[in-house]
Amino acid sequence: MATKSSKITASEFSNFLSALELEWIRVMQVNVDAHQPEPNPAENQLEIGGEGSFQVVDDRIQASHLFRIVFRAKENQKEVGKIEVRYVLSFESSLAMDDPLIKKAGSAFVRHQIPFIVWPYFREFVHAMMTRMGWPVFILPLMRARSFATEDEKPPAKKAAKPTPKRTATPRKKKAPTKKK
Repeated sequence: MATKSSKITASEFSNFLSALELEWIRVMQVNVDAHQPEPNPAENQLEIGGEGSFQVVDDRIQASHLFRIVFRAKENQKEVGKIEVRYVLSFESSLAMDDPLIKKAGSAFVRHQIPFIVWPYFREFVHAMMTRMGWPVFILPLMRARSFATEDEKPPAKKAAKPTPKRTATPRKKKAPTKKK
């Protein structure tokens, strides 16, 4: 696994990505906890998070990503439910598996690409699971792209950046059907 201290340029990362082809993606682990039979979306908030890893297995590059949604009561922050799904992805590469670029790019790949590849699968899984659980269904927000730049390529900071809060989403209310006149 590549470490966070590995430096990679945007050009190197682009070369790494162009050498990859997704072979397969699989659900490897699921955990669903429902502490309430029918939570009220208006009384709950969501915390969306995740973590990933990267490794070379035989002649393939494999990445793993766990997405997690925790439903919390707004009034006391008590957990009322959780959905976690771990995906494993396998990639073919035109690079040799011992190419230093693979190790160098691994950490950036897990941070910048894997979440975007997996997110649509996770959104669908959450929607389907909430339906099966009898919970009110909503659409998870789109994942927004962040630019890729190493510390060496970033312009000097003008102000200290504020910490990024955890992503939260609020379930959307269904619109009542309109009557035709």
